[in-house]
Amino acid sequence: MTTRIRLHGGPGDGLTLGIPLGSGRQPPEGILYDPLAISVQDAGAHQAWPDSAAYYKRLEHMADEPWDYEYESEATAPLE
Repeated sequence: MTTRIRLHGGPGDGLTLGIPLGSGRQPPEGILYDPLAISVQDAGAHQAWPDSAAYYKRLEHMADEPWDYEYESEATAPLE
């Protein structure tokens, strides 16, 4: 099953993307958006931090899709 997310700030500002839902029926708390590879990955499961990736954190969910994600960091992995 997939859901839609919207990115706010950073290199993905304004993008609405479709991503798979996890087992908890919610998208991941944090994601990595890589504008060069045009990909989104679960930040909690990601091992390497690509130089071009930006970290986005899920905001409180108040309504239907899309889920909102706020830009946090481009240079430093916040999960370390």
